[in-house]
Amino acid sequence: MTQTYEARVVIDLLRILFDRPGRIAQVLGQDNKRSLVMVNQPFTMDPRTKRPVAAPQGAPKAKHYQIAKGKYGYVVEVGKSYQSRMQQGSDAFGQLLSGNPELIAILGDLWMQFQDFPGHTEAAKRLKAMLPPPIKALDADEGQADPAEALAAAQQQIAQMEQALQELQQAVETDRVKQQGEMQRAQVDNETKYRIAVLNAENDLRIEKMKADLALAKAAADLEASRQDAAREAVAREDEQRHEMALASADAAHEERAAERAAEAAAAQADRAHEQGLESAEHAAALAPEPDSGDE
Repeated sequence: MTQTYEARVVIDLLRILFDRPGRIAQVLGQDNKRSLVMVNQPFTMDPRTKRPVAAPQGAPKAKHYQIAKGKYGYVVEVGKSYQSRMQQGSDAFGQLLSGNPELIAILGDLWMQFQDFPGHTEAAKRLKAMLPPPIKALDADEGQADPAEALAAAQQQIAQMEQALQELQQAVETDRVKQQGEMQRAQVDNETKYRIAVLNAENDLRIEKMKADLALAKAAADLEASRQDAAREAVAREDEQRHEMALASADAAHEERAAERAAEAAAAQADRAHEQGLESAEHAAALAPEPDSGDE
């Protein structure tokens, strides 16, 4: 099968393509999440930049992916064709959520990560901010929670405000239904109607104010998230540039040492050739006959 042969060729090329120690490669996880690793060199993850950095041999919590020593296999399966794991994840989550819409409250952010339309990343972040506290605690234990304390506090405040808004709306609706029932049963007077109107107006004002505060809090949280993303990208770019410069410097030094060794070898060869020429001349002079000096 051509698929089997192609898989074998790709596996054989891994050791050739990824042979340089310290090379940073991008890998794709089971959840279609991309991450960076360093191959043929022990490394740890920088908690500030979330990028791999070289570590000494035997360092605690260091990972070491030696491509040449790995054993790799392949399996060819026949089934539904997907152009990418993104499409497969979107299809699987879509089927699950269509049959169980209530799971959107706990799986909506994961489903949104497998979409590819513009804005799906921002939508996934907002759905993640609305997760119940137990799910957020689970993500925090697995190291997936947002590292920014300010952003986490803002998201918690948003959740609390939304809950308070829902409770207030329910209380207002309950109060309105109760007041309407009393009006129909007892035919309350104008003063009671006036008080109900005032109460409803005050509650409506509270709701509008809370909505405005919620919108401001969300905008502040989005701005902080964007700022932190930009800062992390800038730091990542600086680290990558420093890494590339260090590699270029090391390659230049290696080439300079190779040139010096070649020059030394050439000089030594020239000296040997000169010495051999002198020895040959002396040997020829020794074998030449002496001129005849006899009397005539």
